[in-house]
Amino acid sequence: MSFVTQHERPEDHNPIINIHRQAFARDNEGRLVHRLRREQQLLLSMIVADNDQPIAHIAFSPVTLSGSERAKSLPTGVALGPVGVLPSYQGQGIGLNLIQAALDSETIAATPWQVLVGEPSLYGRFGFDVASKYGLKCEFKLPPEYFLLRVTPAAEVPLFEQGETLHYHSAFHSV
Repeated sequence: MSFVTQHERPEDHNPIINIHRQAFARDNEGRLVHRLRREQQLLLSMIVADNDQPIAHIAFSPVTLSGSERAKSLPTGVALGPVGVLPSYQGQGIGLNLIQAALDSETIAATPWQVLVGEPSLYGRFGFDVASKYGLKCEFKLPPEYFLLRVTPAAEVPLFEQGETLHYHSAFHSV
């Protein structure tokens, strides 16, 4: 096996949809990536390929803040998600390596912080922590321990004020 991590290419679009369909056993995440791409909201979209065939995918998209006048002028971060690996390749560390490669990319390193909704024990190893620790709320109703934030190394730690809320792109409302 020869794994290569790279930015998505046009010929990867359909295989990316298939990766998420198989990884999540539904079409929502693949449609999300397609819509983000169509609306030019994919800040970063990377794949892992095995012999030039995509087997894993990760996406990052812009987010916005609301809840105060100050929120409009704050530097905003990006949302990680979705990330998926074909089931036959899961459990080999491919997804973990892809997440790390994406976080280390120039594109993401240039952002002050990243957010995601996910398992704290999994994403904690990448520096993600409960976003409420920084005062940030998510627009979605979910247990606060699953809304996570990572501060880019060497970036200023964000401190959000009460009422400041993170908003995902509208495409996430269909997931």
